[in-house]
This record gives sequence, structure tokens and C-alpha cells, in this order.
Amino acid sequence: MRVIHINSETSWRGGEQQLLYLAAGLKSCGIEQIVAARPASPLAARLKSADIPLLPVTPAYGWDLKTVRILRGVVNDWQPDLIHAHTGHGHTLGWLTARQTGTPLVVSRRVDFRRGRNLFSRWKFLSPAISRYITVSAAIRDILVADGVNRERITVVHSGIDPERFADTKPDHAWLKQAGVPTAGILLGNVAALAPHKDQATLIRAMRVVALARPDVNLVIVGEGHLRKRLTRLVQSLGLTRRVFLPGFSDNVGGVMKLFDIFVMSSRTEGLGTAILDALALSLPVVATNTGGIPEIITDGGEGLLVPPGDPIQLADRILQLAGNPVTRKHFTDRARQRALEFDKKIMVERTRAVYDEITTGKLG
Repeated sequence: MRVIHINSETSWRGGEQQLLYLAAGLKSCGIEQIVAARPASPLAARLKSADIPLLPVTPAYGWDLKTVRILRGVVNDWQPDLIHAHTGHGHTLGWLTARQTGTPLVVSRRVDFRRGRNLFSRWKFLSPAISRYITVSAAIRDILVADGVNRERITVVHSGIDPERFADTKPDHAWLKQAGVPTAGILLGNVAALAPHKDQATLIRAMRVVALARPDVNLVIVGEGHLRKRLTRLVQSLGLTRRVFLPGFSDNVGGVMKLFDIFVMSSRTEGLGTAILDALALSLPVVATNTGGIPEIITDGGEGLLVPPGDPIQLADRILQLAGNPVTRKHFTDRARQRALEFDKKIMVERTRAVYDEITTGKLG
């Protein structure tokens, strides 16, 4: 089997990690692959380390016809069995290429946003050139169905993690000390891009309530993004500069997470939430919002605590509930690791491979 993957991102986030896991897993199965990606991207560097062939492309936008010509040329020469698009622009590039070459197209959908209402978006999402959608959660599947995609053309394949990814990682005390984060007391941690849908503003507002009740609880938000200045101003306006810290991105996220006592995810929308899966793999108790695919990972009171999105009061209440009850934290700690194993990356690779097999053997309607 031969597969061309398409990823147009310039940064390294959850979708790029999933593609790397998938490509490495498929390689071990003997599947030949080429990944079309930006040559200066973090993904390209990691593909090189994994000895997975890179097709360098630099699309200016999704319907970049120069990139489509490059993809079409590779398809005509290499004759892949299918194209797998992993990003929004990749979806457009893959769709245009599939239309011109007749190659089956698989589209991964990781975000729980509604499609656009314009005619182009309708063509792109409902095109018969798309053999299958793979969504990382049932929540995203249901959104696609609401947008007109036939449910039978969608397969849910949850994102995967490497349960042993941080097994040999040591707690990164030095990074936290350099960031000025207190090590005494209870440390809350959030790992996410500083983007609107991650809604760290609600988490910071919740910390105002937490800080009044518990002077020993601090929060560190690990990540970078265009909302940094806005969130920093919010921290200052609420008088939380000694309680809430935004030290930026860490190359040793596992080492930092090993210092957390409680993991908190405050997203307004979330395709699935692989950072939560990493937290579970590290046996961390979790407080998260009941949105998107998160309830497919966490059941309220089972593997963690859930709250409505955008509600700082309820979020603060659940944080205080865990902070003040070590027995409850231990209950979630005991269940976390076992739950994480149910999302092993090997399962993700196997289920994706099964979709490929259905397409290439003609068993897919």
C-alpha cells in the first residue's frame, strides 16, 4: 500500500504529533508513505529523524494551484493507493488533487468547528471525491453529520498517545524555578496553545476565586500563542501575578507536567484533548470542561471532574474540591493510568489502517 499524507501547518501541535505517530506506525507495517509538508516546519524535522520521506510544499492557502500541480505530479508518477489530508488546507489541497487524479481521499477532522456556509465549503465537504472522513471524536462526527455529511462516510478514530512517552523523563524543577513558579503547595497545570478556544481567560478568572480560598494553590499555563499579552494583562488586573504564571512553551513538557498536582483544561471547544490523555498517562487528576470530545475521555467522577465551559465559578469550585481532598485526588490518580492505556497510539494506527484497507479493497460504500 502507498499513501500520500498532506499537512500544511507551520507549527507543532497535536495534529502533527498524531500524523507522526501514524506515519511511524504504518511504516512498521510495511506501508510506503510520502508526507507533503512545509520543509522548514517542526514536522519536517521529525519526519527526517523517523526516516519518513518528505515532499516539500509551501502552499500560500488551501487552493494553492502550484502545490496542487506538485501533488498531482507525484500522484501520477508514484501511483499511491490513497491520499490522506490532515489539516484544513490539506483538505482543500487533497480534494483538488483527488478530483483531478481519481485517487481515493481520506480526510482527518480534529476540530469541532462548523463548516463554512459558502458554496466552496459545501463542495469541499460534501464532495464524492472524499472516500472517508476520520474524526478524532464522536462529537466531531456529529458536527459533520449536522453539516450534511453522510454518517456512513465517517469513522471515529480517537487520537492516540504513547503511554510510555514520559517514562524516563525527570521532573523539570529548573524550568519552573526559572519561570518563578513556587514549588511549595498545590500546583495546577494547563498545557495548551494560548488561543481563544482554549479559554485560559476563564481559568485565570477561576483562579481569582481559588486564590481567595486557598493561598497555597498556584497555576502555571504552559504554551504560547497570540493571546499572551491579553492573558498577561488579565492576570495583572486580577492581582494574580504571584499566583498565575505564563512561562511559555517548554520542550520538556513531560518534565513540567510531572510537577503538577492537578491538570486543568478550560477549553470552550476541543476536538478530543490529547493533553488530557498525557495527563492521565502521568496519573494526574483532571478537571476539564464538558465540551467537544472531552467527555469521551473523562466521565464526571470517574476519571476526573467536568464543568460547563465558560463558567469560572464552577471551575473554581471543582478545583477547590480536589485541592482540599487528597483522598479524591488519589481516587482519580489510581484510575487515570488505566484510562490512558485505552488510547494507546497503536490502537489509533490499527483503526486507521482498517479504514485504508476498506477503501483499497473496495469494501467501502
